[in-house]
Amino acid sequence: MKRLFCCPVCYKEYEIKPEKCSCGFTDFIKEVDYFEQSRELYEKYENDLLFSLYKFTKAVFYGKIPYAPDVLDVIDHPSNKEIYIKGACGNRGLALVKLEGDRPCVADDGILAFDKTNALIIDVDEITSNLLDESLVKILFLGPKCKIENNRLLRNSLKYLVVHRDNPYYSSEDNVLFSKDKRTLLYYPNYKKGEEYTVPSFVTHIEKSAFRYPYELNKIYIGKHVKFDKKMFDFDDLKHIEIVCI
Repeated sequence: MKRLFCCPVCYKEYEIKPEKCSCGFTDFIKEVDYFEQSRELYEKYENDLLFSLYKFTKAVFYGKIPYAPDVLDVIDHPSNKEIYIKGACGNRGLALVKLEGDRPCVADDGILAFDKTNALIIDVDEITSNLLDESLVKILFLGPKCKIENNRLLRNSLKYLVVHRDNPYYSSEDNVLFSKDKRTLLYYPNYKKGEEYTVPSFVTHIEKSAFRYPYELNKIYIGKHVKFDKKMFDFDDLKHIEIVCI
C-alpha cells in the first residue's frame, strides 16, 4: 500500500485522508513523492506539513488539545537542589517535556539527540544552552517559567519559536526571541523564513550571538538607535549579510 498521508505527530500512515488521527492531529496534507514530482513541490509539501505541526503544537501548548507528556529519563540526586532531565523517550513528532515537583527541573544537553522529533514543548524551570544538541527540532515552545542557561540556544535548525505569554524572562514575536521587555533581541532562528529582516523599533540592543548560521537571511535593517557589536557579523557564516542602518 502506498502511503498518501502521514501524521507528523505519531507517524501513523493512511491511504485515505482521515478526518482525525488517533493522536488528535487533523490538518493532513497529501504527501508528494520526491521521485515523481519536482524538488520544489516536495519542499513545499515539507514546509506545509511543518506549519501544520506548528499549529497543532500551539494548540497543545495553550491547552486546547489534550496531549500526554513524554516518558522522561530523569536523574534525581537527593543532595542536589535540582532534578535533571537527561532525555525524552516519547519517539513522537511532538515531544512534551514536563516534570512537576517541589524542586526546580532542568532539561539537560542533547535531550532529544538522534530523535525524529520536529516539535518540542519544554515546560520546566530551566534548559541548558545546548538543549537541542544533535536534534532535529524545528519548532520550539518555551513554557511559562522556563529560563535558558546563559540566554543562549544551540545553533541548529529552528524555524518556529514561541514563548508563553506568562514567561517572566522572555517574549517572542514573529518567531524571534526577545527579553521580556522586548528591548533586547536575543535569538533569531536559523531557518526562519525570509531573506530580509527588520529589527523592530522597540529593540535597543542586539545580543552578540543573536544571529548565527542563518539559512535564508541576506539583509538586516537596524535602527540607528540600536546598540550592537559590529564584529558579531565578522564570522564566516555572517559575512554575506548586508547590514542597513535606518
